[in-house]
Amino acid sequence: MKRSLLHALQALSFALLVAATGAVARPALAEAEPLAFATTELPVGVVGLPWEARIETVGGTGPVTLEFPPGEMPVGIHVDGDTLRGTPMEADSFSFVLVARSGEERVAAVFAVRFVDAGTCLTSRLPNAVVGRHYASQVEIAGGALPWTFDAGDLVLGLQVSSSGEISGIPIGETAEPLTLEVRARDREGLESSCTLELLVIAEADLFIEGSGGAGASGGSAGGESNGGSGGSALTGEGGDDDGGCAASATGPSLLAAGLVLARLRRRS
Repeated sequence: MKRSLLHALQALSFALLVAATGAVARPALAEAEPLAFATTELPVGVVGLPWEARIETVGGTGPVTLEFPPGEMPVGIHVDGDTLRGTPMEADSFSFVLVARSGEERVAAVFAVRFVDAGTCLTSRLPNAVVGRHYASQVEIAGGALPWTFDAGDLVLGLQVSSSGEISGIPIGETAEPLTLEVRARDREGLESSCTLELLVIAEADLFIEGSGGAGASGGSAGGESNGGSGGSALTGEGGDDDGGCAASATGPSLLAAGLVLARLRRRS
């Protein structure tokens, strides 16, 4: 009985509060995130073969629809929900505007896509190799009747190419300029392809050059932030900021030496 009376009093108090304020207090709604494209790159397509690319977006206030402005659509490609799909009709590189709508929001972005003929080599620049370290990189060819079979054999400086298109080995000498390599392949139906590749072989000591980044300790890291800056890597061919990477390693010993000198002076005094 007492519990029922308590509930009734609580309900009456709430009713009086509503009558006094004229509304029920509700939590504030979170502000919706602005509509934006999350997808920035599109895959390479092969002329005459089905191609598709899902376009991801973030934010918005409701369902997202995609559309091409008039005249922007590459031949053979159309919008299907959140996906671009179709069969490319010509080999070329295209840039086009894609529009996304969500409720009253509208956002546009420029996309680029490359359509190539079957047998086109998609690999042109190989990752850098390091003298004395095992190296492996795969050559990619577009389309064709899989699998592609490469002319296996020795290349240069201790590297070989396998029948599956993997370039591997342990380089035995560095190069001042990128090497130019030629590899050939044919698909199951006899379609031939030729790839011209560039490869730079560097000395292991180059990984520790000051300013090349934080690759020294790991032997291939993309860079470090040891001294408040971002480093690069000689292994990947990318440079770093002047204050990053190995530059920090020279600061530690200097500070340690200064501390020891100061401690000795204090003892003498």
